[in-house]
Amino acid sequence: MQRTEFMCEAESPLAARLATLEAENLRLRAALVVRDSALAFARQDQEALAAAVPGLRRRAELTRRVEWLGDRLQALMREQRDLPVAHRQMLVTRHPA
Repeated sequence: MQRTEFMCEAESPLAARLATLEAENLRLRAALVVRDSALAFARQDQEALAAAVPGLRRRAELTRRVEWLGDRLQALMREQRDLPVAHRQMLVTRHPA
């Protein structure tokens, strides 16, 4: 076997692997372009919506705050419910409704 024949046989799997990796690289780059484009369009849509509806950001913040307060109230009510009766009676006498 001559040296050139040996190199061609050895390089053939490497060339195939290189071609596979280059194709995968191209697919991944395309997926990245698609993802970034979708993200950019979503941001544009969000900005347009925010501009079209005054106070939208503040209302969204208030909605999140109200949800948090509701969750907190539920946690406090569960905590109070789980207190022994004597402790609950002390709370009622200290803080009448």
